[in-house]
Amino acid sequence: ELGLPTCVAASGKLVGVGTLRGALVLLDPKLQDVPPRPQVLSPPATEEASAVTAAAFSPDGESLLVGHKSGQLVLWDLASQKIACSTRDVHSSSVVSVSFCRPGWQFALSADSKGSVYFLTFTSTFGRRDCSKQLLLEQSSNIGVPLRLLPVPQVPAKPGAVTHPADTHCLVALCATNATVLLTLHPSAQVLQKMQYNAKDASWIPDAAWLRPELESWAETVEVQSRDPQLCIAYGQTIHLMRVGWAMNEAKGKEDFKVSLIGKYTWPLPIRSISAFNDSVLAVLDGSNRLSVVQLPPLVDQPQTGATQLTAVQSEDVTSWSPVYHTSTSLDGSRDARSHHSALAVFRGKSRTLYVCGMKEVWSVQIGRWGQHIESLVSRNEWPAALDVFLALRRGTLPPLLDFPNATGPRQKAVESRTTQVIQSYLVNSLRQDTNRAQVRQICMTAVGVCVEANLWPVLYKTVFECFKATGHMNIYCNALEPFIVQGRIPRGEMDSEVLSSIVQSYALPLEEEEQVALQQTTKDGASTALFLDCDHCPHLFPTARRLQQLVLCVDVSRLDLNLAIRLFTQHRLWTALVHVYCALGDYVSPLELLVGECGQLAKKCPTVEGSFSAMGEAPLIHCLLVRKLFFFLHRCFEMRAFPLDPKDGPGMVQPSANSIADLLRCIFRTSEGQQQAAAGSPAEAP
Repeated sequence: ELGLPTCVAASGKLVGVGTLRGALVLLDPKLQDVPPRPQVLSPPATEEASAVTAAAFSPDGESLLVGHKSGQLVLWDLASQKIACSTRDVHSSSVVSVSFCRPGWQFALSADSKGSVYFLTFTSTFGRRDCSKQLLLEQSSNIGVPLRLLPVPQVPAKPGAVTHPADTHCLVALCATNATVLLTLHPSAQVLQKMQYNAKDASWIPDAAWLRPELESWAETVEVQSRDPQLCIAYGQTIHLMRVGWAMNEAKGKEDFKVSLIGKYTWPLPIRSISAFNDSVLAVLDGSNRLSVVQLPPLVDQPQTGATQLTAVQSEDVTSWSPVYHTSTSLDGSRDARSHHSALAVFRGKSRTLYVCGMKEVWSVQIGRWGQHIESLVSRNEWPAALDVFLALRRGTLPPLLDFPNATGPRQKAVESRTTQVIQSYLVNSLRQDTNRAQVRQICMTAVGVCVEANLWPVLYKTVFECFKATGHMNIYCNALEPFIVQGRIPRGEMDSEVLSSIVQSYALPLEEEEQVALQQTTKDGASTALFLDCDHCPHLFPTARRLQQLVLCVDVSRLDLNLAIRLFTQHRLWTALVHVYCALGDYVSPLELLVGECGQLAKKCPTVEGSFSAMGEAPLIHCLLVRKLFFFLHRCFEMRAFPLDPKDGPGMVQPSANSIADLLRCIFRTSEGQQQAAAGSPAEAP
């Protein structure tokens, strides 16, 4: 008895559906089904019913402005569900679009099929509301028939934030059949720019939508900077993205609005209508009656060259829905075109829902949410798969849709915040003291790998570290972290002192066991290299020692527990690692003294095994790689090159300074002079 649907409008609280008999049905999106008796705003029985052709909720959700085919405008008070104001004095033809242009109900815009656009002011006097009008744009063949009035959406500002000029000047976009016009309403009405269409097909109908970031759930942990609003204009098979900025106008000598093209996208078929879910997700209804959800790619600083082909994230054939349309006749009466502008509306509550008004029913479409998908994976204990989704979102290989911001920086911060929460839950729910080692290794590699790729260093060194330490799986954590350090995937400046010390300490027992096995093996084989039993001479017997030396060359030495490191390296004769530690600290004298002293000790032992080398006709000490390492160290130093690698081969390598060379020379000649004095048995003479 209410009539078939004609248009749909939505706010953050309600959805309104206009009907052929002049009524407007209010739906609550929170309810799964329409109640048997929904709320209905019906015109008085004394008035002749006229179809609803346009409707708009006020930004505060307290009022509803309805336009009728007869030209009548009705302002409804939603609290009392009564007519607050009704007028037939504004339009003499069908109302095609209405919209509020301020946070309250006092100011609105309306347009009719003859091409006139009015600014409406509603006033309240002694409980009665009146409407006054002001003509903004009159009939113009250059502009054509207005199709949609689009005031820039108001975004709740954070305390202390600067209001964008688009809000203070009340920026409005007028989408018409021949052009899109940008104008401001405050302090006076002024046209900023007119963008004319180059018509290639008479059936093409333009549409537009504002894209603007909003304060959503992810904004609690991410600082959202106020940025310029963007206008998305669809015409034919092309979507243009325009930024409306505020900059100095040299010609006028003052700041003014600046409109610039920042993106151009193509679609396979002519576009009939678009609607924005948020600042980067659009609903596109094209000429094949296919409704698609599209994610716009993140904008880059460099100017875009050419057009980018858009692909649908989600698509549905809505031919059977028969989306409503209005026939727009050109002002000269030469052509008609179907306009679907009143067929789509996005409910902007917590769950963004697109409502599609068909000729018989109203349909709702929801976008799949990553949050729901991740919760589903977690409920099935598929934690690695859930974390893979976060990594793909961070890399930008998956569209952020409605769960995360589209801009790269804010999106990565928002993803990192959610990833941290999931990692914490993953470890708490999966890691136990009695968990088998294979499963612990898998958990560890997953958590460490995600933290490294997402640069979650506090999580890696605090949350993950403490969880494995508390459950007694510290060695597995250290072993999992080590390859990432050696491969350079963890920046040296992001390495944690406590974690590095734990990794070095975890080598103490394996090194001792390795030495015992090597000694037993050498004794068993009767090898003559027992004098030089270390990782330099017998690398095949000391894989653990070699791995530790390689690790030390890749870390920031200043973050090591130096007492522990020097003691461990000296005890197990890891001379390369030991010399590197001293050189990284700027001390070139200590490693020289250590190497010379150790070579001297070996020289004393060599005569006792000289017979073993007599066949070679060489002194046995020449076969000691430590002696060669000593000369290699001095050779590198005097060539002003880092030991043991050049900086290009090892990021942590430090080149010696001129002062270091002077210290080395003083040490060398002081040692030589002392040895001569000891041999002569007389004190040194003053030079």
